[in-house]
Amino acid sequence: MQIDLAKILSRLGGDRELFIDLVEIYREDYPQLLKEVGNAVSERNGAELQKAGHALKGLISNFMYDNTTNLALKLEKMGRSGEWHGIDEAFAELQIGTELLLKALLKTTAG
Repeated sequence: MQIDLAKILSRLGGDRELFIDLVEIYREDYPQLLKEVGNAVSERNGAELQKAGHALKGLISNFMYDNTTNLALKLEKMGRSGEWHGIDEAFAELQIGTELLLKALLKTTAG
């Protein structure tokens, strides 16, 4: 999945510096949030999964990276409902999605 920089910048009022700041926040914060999600998945801790999944979803949604945003939402909902079927697979997909997003963001800001 590609980053639609024009769409993101439009949403940010054309503020490229804000975009770069958001990328830096993502780069700094997503590893810890992903770790919190992973710990909650491992411990089957619904409240923590809901909290960390929600925070990660918000961070990812800044970049309109819908597939990964939806994975974080799915985990957030699983934490809320206590439904654990498929949780490990969903978390593995989220890990991949967050890494792909980081690579796409870094590629976008390199130019």
